Amino acid sequence: MSIGKKLLISVIAMVLLSLVVTLFCSNWIFRDNYIKLEKQSLASNVTRAANALSVTINKLTIDTQDWAVWDDTYNFAQSGNPAYGNNDYINNNFTDATFKNKKLNLIVVLDNSNKMVYGKAYDLNSSREMPIPPELSTYFASGTLTDTTGTSGGYSGIILLSDNPLLLSSQPILSSSLPGQSSGTLIFGIIVDSSFINALSQTTQTNITIWQENNTQIPADFQKARDALSVQGVDFTQPLNRNYAAGYTMKKDLFGKPAIILKTTSSRDIYNQGQTTILFLLLIAAFGSILFSLVFVYIMKKTLLKRLDTLVQNVSVIASTGDVSKPVSLPSPLFKRRDELSDLTENINAMLEKIKETGNNLAYQKYLFERLCLYSPAIILAVDANVKITLVNKAFCTLFNVHEEDAIGKPLSAFFPSEEIAASGKQISDIEGSVTIYEHRPKIGKTERIIDTTIITVRHNEYLLIGRDITQEREEQEKLYLNDRLASIGEMAAGIAHELNNPLTGIVMLSQLLMQTDFPPDVKNDLGDINSEASRATDVVRNLLAFARKQPPMKHLTQLNKTISDVLRLRRYEETVNNIDVITTLDPDLPEIMVDNIQIQQVFLNLVLNAEYSMIHAHKKGQLEVDSSVANGHVIVSFTDDGEGIKEEDMKKMFQPFFTTKEVGIGTGLGLSLCYGIVKRHGGMIHVKSKYGSGATFTVELPIAASNTYGDEIGSK
Repeated sequence: MSIGKKLLISVIAMVLLSLVVTLFCSNWIFRDNYIKLEKQSLASNVTRAANALSVTINKLTIDTQDWAVWDDTYNFAQSGNPAYGNNDYINNNFTDATFKNKKLNLIVVLDNSNKMVYGKAYDLNSSREMPIPPELSTYFASGTLTDTTGTSGGYSGIILLSDNPLLLSSQPILSSSLPGQSSGTLIFGIIVDSSFINALSQTTQTNITIWQENNTQIPADFQKARDALSVQGVDFTQPLNRNYAAGYTMKKDLFGKPAIILKTTSSRDIYNQGQTTILFLLLIAAFGSILFSLVFVYIMKKTLLKRLDTLVQNVSVIASTGDVSKPVSLPSPLFKRRDELSDLTENINAMLEKIKETGNNLAYQKYLFERLCLYSPAIILAVDANVKITLVNKAFCTLFNVHEEDAIGKPLSAFFPSEEIAASGKQISDIEGSVTIYEHRPKIGKTERIIDTTIITVRHNEYLLIGRDITQEREEQEKLYLNDRLASIGEMAAGIAHELNNPLTGIVMLSQLLMQTDFPPDVKNDLGDINSEASRATDVVRNLLAFARKQPPMKHLTQLNKTISDVLRLRRYEETVNNIDVITTLDPDLPEIMVDNIQIQQVFLNLVLNAEYSMIHAHKKGQLEVDSSVANGHVIVSFTDDGEGIKEEDMKKMFQPFFTTKEVGIGTGLGLSLCYGIVKRHGGMIHVKSKYGSGATFTVELPIAASNTYGDEIGSK
C-alpha cells in the first residue's frame, strides 16, 4: 500500500477519531448541561407544587384559627348538643355553602372530653354529605389532635386515611373574654383526591400526581423515588422516557413520618432540542473534516509524496543492487528552499558513506576472525540447535584427523561421546553469553584424549565450543600426585617397618625355639601357626623397608630377554600346575641396556605373579603373552593376560601404595608400587591398559641410552 493511500486512510481515521471524541465530549458536556437544566426545571416545579400544598395547609390553618377563636364557636363547644338549642349555630355556619366556599371536606367540633359535638364530611364533587372517615375516630379518642390548654397553637399537617390523604388543621376553641381557656377543638380538613390534585396542578401550572407513601400499589417510578428520597432526603428527579421526566418530593404527616410522595411531570423539550442541536453540529463538523482531509491529502501529494516516491525509488535501487557508491538525488523543492526531505537526502548519502566504510571494516574484521579461528592452537567448533557442527578450525581437523568439509554438518556425537554430550547439555544455560566448562574424553583411534571444553551460549540453542587438549598435562599432574603420595607413604612405611621389625624377629626366633621343645602336638601346631604368620608379617615389613628405602639401582649391561626367561623359568612349575600357557614373542635383536638386573627381575616377577592370580581367580586357567621390542629409543616389555581385567575406577589407583584388588590377607598392595618405583629410578615408565572382563596388559619401557642419573618419580599413567 502506497504512502498516499496510507496517508488518506490515516487522515480519515484521525477525522473519525476526532469526530468520535467530539461526539463524546459534546455529548458529555452539553448533555450534562441539558440534564442539569432539566433537573433544575423539575426541581423548580416540585418546589412550586410543594409550596402550593404548603400554602393550602397554611390557609386551612388560618381559616381554622379564625373560626376557633370566636365566642359563638366557644359557646357551641361548651353546650354544643343540638338538644340544648344550638341548631342555629350549625344552620348559620356549617352549611353546604361554607364547605364549598372554604373548599372543605371535613368540619369537626370536639369538646374538652374529646367527644365529637358536631361532625360533617362533605363531597365537593357531588355536593353531598358523606360519612366521616372512620380512621379519624381513633385520632379523636386518643386526644392526639386536641390542645386543651390552648397554648400550643394547634396542629396542622397531613393525616393518612385508607383511601386518600387528608390535609387537617386542629385548633383549640377559645373565647375572646377568656383567653387561654379552651372549650374544645375545631378541626377543618381537606381530602387530597383527584379534584384537589387537579386544582393544585392548575394553580401551579404543572402536572401533579400524589401517592401515599404506604400504598402497596404504588407505581414503579414512585417506588424508585421513595427509595431515593428515603436515603438522600431531598428532592429526586428522573427521566420517565424520551419525552417526559419527573420530579419527586416527600411530605411528612402530622407526626413527622413519611406520608405522601408528590410528583410533577414535565416534557423533555429542552433535552431533546439539545440532542438535535448536537447532532446537527456533528454533521457539519463531519462534512467539514472530510472536505479538509481531501484537500490536505491533495496538497500533500503535490508537495511531498512525489518527491518522496523519487527518494524511495533511489533507495530501492541501492537495496536491490547493494551498490552504496552512488548517492541519491531529489527534485528541487517548491520555492527553491531546503526542507526536511532535502536534509534526509543528505543524511542518507552520509549514511551510505558510513555503510561503505563500515563494510570495509567488517570485511577486514571477518578476515581477522577467520584467520584467528583457522590458526588458533585451541580447537574451535560451533553447533546448532540440532547439535550438528556448523564450523570447525584447523586445530580441530588436525586433532581428529578429518577434513573441514567432512566435519561440517555431522552430529557432534560423531567426535565426542554421546553420553558426555548429554551430561554437558544438562549444565548449559540458554542465557546468551553464559559459559559452561566441561571435560570431554573422545577416543581418537584407540587413544583416549582429554579435552577441556569451554561452551559459550551464542544464542538460544546455538553454542561455540573452545577446547584444549590437556591429556599430556593431566598425565603429568597425575604423575606428580602419585610421586608426592609415594614420598609421604614411604616415610610413614619406613617408620612402621623399623618399629615392627625387631619384635617380629623376636617372635619368629622364639617360636622356632619353642617348636623344638617337647610340647603336645596341638601346642606345636599353634606354635607353627605363630611362626608362619610372624614370618609373613616379617615379609610385609621387608617389603615396606624395600619400598621406603628406594635403594639406587646397581646398573650394568643386561639382556632383558634373559631376565624374562629366568623369571618365566622360576614360575614354570606353578603355571603348568594351574593350566596357564605362556607365549613369548621376544625380539632377538634386543640391545643390552644399563639396569639393575635384580630389581628389574623383581618387577617382572611381580607382574607375572599378578597375571597368574588374575587368570586363576577368573577361570582356573589362562594364557600369558610376554613380548619384548624396541621403539622410540626404549626397550619395551609387555605382559598380557586373559584374566578378569581391571575396573575403570581402579585404573588410576593401580600404582598407589597399599591399594590392591586381591582378597584380604592375600595382597599387601605394595607390589606394583615397588615396581613403579624401580622403573622410575631407571628412567623408564610403567603403565597398564585393561578392559574389565577382557584381561590386562602391563608395559614396562626402559631407556636404551646409558645414564648415570636416576629417574625422578613423576606419577603414574
